Amino acid sequence: MSQTFLVTGGCGFNGSRLVLRQMKQRPDVHLINLDKLTYAGSLDSVQVVADGPCCTFVQADIATVPVSVVIPCFNAASTIERALLSVAAQTSVPCQVVVVDDASDDEGATWSKLGDVRGRLAGRLNVELVHLDRNSGPSVARNTGWDRAVGDFVAFLDADDSWHPLKLVIQYGWMQAHPDYAMSGTGYRVVDDDQADEGVSFKSPEFRTVRPMWLLFRNSLLTPTVMVRRGVQERFSPTERRCEDYLLWLRLALSGSQIGYLLPSLTYLHKAPYGVSGLSADLSAMERSELHVLRRVHEERLVSTPFWVLATLVSRVKYLKRLVHVLARRRLSS
Repeated sequence: MSQTFLVTGGCGFNGSRLVLRQMKQRPDVHLINLDKLTYAGSLDSVQVVADGPCCTFVQADIATVPVSVVIPCFNAASTIERALLSVAAQTSVPCQVVVVDDASDDEGATWSKLGDVRGRLAGRLNVELVHLDRNSGPSVARNTGWDRAVGDFVAFLDADDSWHPLKLVIQYGWMQAHPDYAMSGTGYRVVDDDQADEGVSFKSPEFRTVRPMWLLFRNSLLTPTVMVRRGVQERFSPTERRCEDYLLWLRLALSGSQIGYLLPSLTYLHKAPYGVSGLSADLSAMERSELHVLRRVHEERLVSTPFWVLATLVSRVKYLKRLVHVLARRRLSS
């Protein structure tokens, strides 16, 4: 009996199996994973590459979406490969990936790793590397990548996070179907390095509209979950090194831009969103930055004084809860 083999790669065997199951139920098609950097493509574009009396080998073209991915990084030699591999593992890959090295001071380790990974992904991803001469913070790095974007949409990813293989195709499809929305975020999960979540459907994802007042009291939009229309004129504030993303989301929402939140967890955080490492590790500094952001939108007359005072009080309470949570987590791990 003749058998059909789909030659895949990039997302590994499990990712390829996920693509096959999600896109078309084909139990008669077997998978061959060439190596960890090969890729899975659209079954609609399958082509026969070899034929024999007992088996047929086929290969799928690479499906793309008009999305530019922007990844800022600083001393990220140990994590940037994982982030880029998760982009390469997308069922529909972005038209462009811009990685901005924010003047890493690790003796060239990050820049060398970037060059190595870009070379190995050259047949799969269009990766553009940018090196800043001086460390300017995530706002400047993201704005630099945003300004170089050629896609209709810009998706942000941090160097220590990663995506579900269906993240771009689902979120891009949603943005296309909802032209009145300037941006959207998705759900996320905190995972270990070897964890994966395959329970996501291609069907229209559940979502809710992010109300400006909700966002004022709780920032539910983590940067690596966000996709924004490239034409949005507002940018990350270059003077902010913490909560720069929160300030941008608030400015957009309070100025009338519609923001959607897709419920499926399409983004993976490989550490807790606060209190572990990086700029978010210093909880007191994060709290001062959040209060500063709230004060800025009040001074810009985007929010009234009563709501500003109430949001400030809520922020204080959240800070105390986070402090207790982090202290408990550190005690359990010690």
